[in-house]
Amino acid sequence: MEIRVDRIQFPVVKKTEEGYLKGEAIVSRSGVFKYRNLDGTERLELRHPDDIFTIDSLDTLKAIPITNDHPAVLVNSENIGSLAVGLTGETVKVDDEALIASINITHKDGIEAINRGKKELSLGYTLDVIEEIGTYNGEKYTHRQTNVKYNHLALVEKARAGRSARINIDGALISEEIIGQEKKMEEVQKLNKCDDHEKTKKEETIMQERLDKAYATIDQLRQEVADLKAIRVDSLIAEQAKKRIALLNKVSKFINTDDALDKTDRQIMELVIKAKIPDLRLDDKADAYIEGRFDTILELADEKPAIQRQLASVANNSDAYKELKPVLEVLKNHYKQKAN
Repeated sequence: MEIRVDRIQFPVVKKTEEGYLKGEAIVSRSGVFKYRNLDGTERLELRHPDDIFTIDSLDTLKAIPITNDHPAVLVNSENIGSLAVGLTGETVKVDDEALIASINITHKDGIEAINRGKKELSLGYTLDVIEEIGTYNGEKYTHRQTNVKYNHLALVEKARAGRSARINIDGALISEEIIGQEKKMEEVQKLNKCDDHEKTKKEETIMQERLDKAYATIDQLRQEVADLKAIRVDSLIAEQAKKRIALLNKVSKFINTDDALDKTDRQIMELVIKAKIPDLRLDDKADAYIEGRFDTILELADEKPAIQRQLASVANNSDAYKELKPVLEVLKNHYKQKAN
């Protein structure tokens, strides 16, 4: 029986005259992926092509920083100088389920890390996750990723996207594991060619076990290559959780936080505003307007007790109250308008 192992071609990078590493790499794919919640439970999230292969999402992958490992915070103009070892390019394309981007590693630290073997890639991004139960290409999922916006691409020792999401220098990657399994199978085939009469029952059993193990390993490696896993940075999840907890603490004096657990940040702000101004229409308001109203309500809640204490103190002094009464009326009107 002939046993064949396919060679899988990958995008590659090459060294430039300046010493940079420039080319293309697979960075993500569509499909269903397993993620761990903060409480240790797991959920299955769908990265549907209709969501992650949109122009708006793909454009955010262009010209973003490449970092050496994932930073603890999102990369921005203030920290990029100390974090970036290169940039992605303007070329972003989709090949079947795979997402491919052009890259350029320019910094010495990044190039040396790659030369030492740190060649796998991991995307860092923000997104919205919605609850949705269904099946995609035969795989069940419980949530769906939307509004994916990429922030950086990291060099890592082991990528969640599998070994195919990596930098390949000057040629196609031929998996070392697959080559090793080929050699093992060649040995098994040689044993199979021996005279059947010279084999004992024990030898036949051992050969079959080795052959089955070789086939299983190759199937696993092929699946790993085909099943590029999307990346989400654990630190980003933790940071989002901290922000959500801080927001819930702020609004607990205005609303029941149990009603806000499944809401977006904007929806929570709207609940607070509605609690103070029930008749105000917010559906057509911009995010900046919602945030401004929300911040004003929080500020007023902090300032009002102090002002009330001052008013009470002045009221106890009849002469001072008469002199300052006009000023107090202005202050009262100011905070009344601010509350509205």
